[in-house]
Amino acid sequence: PDPLEFGPAFQLFTVEFFDLLKQKLTMNGIMVIQAGATGPSFSEQCFTAVANTISQTFSSCAGYEIFVPSFGSTWGFVTASDKINPAENTEAFIDEELARQGIHDLKMYDGLSHKGMFQLPKYTREGLISETRVITKSNPIFTYQ
Repeated sequence: PDPLEFGPAFQLFTVEFFDLLKQKLTMNGIMVIQAGATGPSFSEQCFTAVANTISQTFSSCAGYEIFVPSFGSTWGFVTASDKINPAENTEAFIDEELARQGIHDLKMYDGLSHKGMFQLPKYTREGLISETRVITKSNPIFTYQ
């Protein structure tokens, strides 16, 4: 769900929620959240603030993006963990893991595409570096205002 002003889902993007979620994860647990559009006009509306908020709770936080045809744009996601950083997985590791699990004939995903997802555009990387917003229940972020 999106953090809409007139719905309860905005609370799923707050530091309070991520603190609670961290308590529920196992030591090797990892979470992924959709964090909003990442196109040139959109990445700083929501994506960078969500990533910065998550980084207040988890020691490893990595953003990635994929193109969503029905949206006509790239969409960002953030992974978070205290132990695992999927952005650090090598192309070979991903390909070997897919083979080990018997996953073949994928059209959209392999080790190379995995690495590519984490190669964010310069404008997004710069936005992540300069982002200072931390989303809280008392200081929420809303999309589509």
